[in-house]
Amino acid sequence: MDMDTTDDQDETTDQQTNHESDAEANKLVTVVSEVNLFLTIDNSIQPLHNSSNSVAKIRFSLSTSPLLLWSSLTEASYSISSAAVDSSQSQILETDKDGDIEVPRIPKGQNHNSYDQFILIEHMNSTTLDLVAHQIWRGAFVLADFILEHANKYFSGKTILELGSGTGFSSIVVSIVAKKVIVTDLDDENITGLIKANFTHNIDISKSEISIEPLDFLNLNWTKEIENLVAESEVIIAADVIYHDRITEGFVITLKKILVTGKAKNIFIALEKRYVFTLSDLDIVAPAYDHFLKELESLLCLQLDESKFQDVDDDESVSSTRSVLNYSGKKVSISIKNLCLAKFPIHFNYEPSKDVILWHIQSFPIS
Repeated sequence: MDMDTTDDQDETTDQQTNHESDAEANKLVTVVSEVNLFLTIDNSIQPLHNSSNSVAKIRFSLSTSPLLLWSSLTEASYSISSAAVDSSQSQILETDKDGDIEVPRIPKGQNHNSYDQFILIEHMNSTTLDLVAHQIWRGAFVLADFILEHANKYFSGKTILELGSGTGFSSIVVSIVAKKVIVTDLDDENITGLIKANFTHNIDISKSEISIEPLDFLNLNWTKEIENLVAESEVIIAADVIYHDRITEGFVITLKKILVTGKAKNIFIALEKRYVFTLSDLDIVAPAYDHFLKELESLLCLQLDESKFQDVDDDESVSSTRSVLNYSGKKVSISIKNLCLAKFPIHFNYEPSKDVILWHIQSFPIS
């Protein structure tokens, strides 16, 4: 047995032991996703997984000219262009007291000819911290927008693997254009059952081969089947999977193993910075996101200083850096970008936030 395999097993054992000690505490904290504020619930549709769940009817546009565009962000306002007005004009949107953009929304129950499709997502309106995967989070909407806008470049006809799929929303979106979608989360019927239910709700819109598989960030001892599925995947997606330090650490270690498994990968990770006041910092900080950056820096042996990211003319990238990753006897070249959200298309009806960050990591095997 090589040293890297032994390290994998040690890391898995330590993480599982610590995770068990946190499990009871997580059941005491109730959380509600801000996404619930703009979801349209269709009470005429019966939930398939749990009778107490709600079914959201999420409208979106497949148009090449989406209703709204992200624009360069300022502290005071967001300027966006609308497909409904002349491209030389712009609409200035104020931010609310929390800094979120006040985007005009379609009133609940009212259609808009620009939003010509919809996805049905069964979900819970509130959960304890250990069940947050049963809710929909804003990062998933940003990732979904990116998928639809860049379908031809990254996703069409490809084999996609989603980490921490939760309700399956992002996987359902990418299944519109992908060849195959591998949907992964914990080996728990409460999660896999919800994912299956949501694909059933959207059977008419999903065009891909679908495989729903167990993959736990805290267990690197993959089955041969999972190893093969990861190896064949070309694109990895994940949204809002960092909310607890141990989960974050497990997620980054999982990324490390994925990056050196099989062919070259494109990885897209959408995360929202969630700010809290901490006594240790005596300041308002985003501890979960900061911990993710720290773990990512350790993985890539880089310093990812976001304050140095500068807007560039390239619509895709704000910052890019490269590294080489050695793991389990394999070597890959890594490129990592913090994607620019200026001119970012909005295909879904939701409120964007300047605190959502979209990362793009690429790996290239080195022979």
